[in-house]
Amino acid sequence: MPDIEDLGTVELRRTLPALSSLLPAIFYPTWEMDYRDASEAFDDALEGFSAQSAIDVRAEIESLLSTDTDDAAVSALLLKLNASVDPMNHTGLGGRAFLEEFANAVVTHVFRPSA
Repeated sequence: MPDIEDLGTVELRRTLPALSSLLPAIFYPTWEMDYRDASEAFDDALEGFSAQSAIDVRAEIESLLSTDTDDAAVSALLLKLNASVDPMNHTGLGGRAFLEEFANAVVTHVFRPSA
């Protein structure tokens, strides 16, 4: 994976296509007016999300986290991808931990048994 900090927005979208579509779909500019918290926005956005899309998101996050990208760079990456979320302010997690939890939650949400 190329050095994420050196990539522009277009290159980031090409490098991380699944993540760059999902994050801004969940954390669009006015999500805080529509939902109580990040968890509620996340649950709503993932209704009908495909298994393959979940696998793609997780693979992109794992690839990103396999680099030495620090928390600040991950938070900056989220903004470059037009995701209106600050991991520390909205979830209490640093950027890397936020993406780890996000990857796990996407897969868990998509593959959970239906009631």
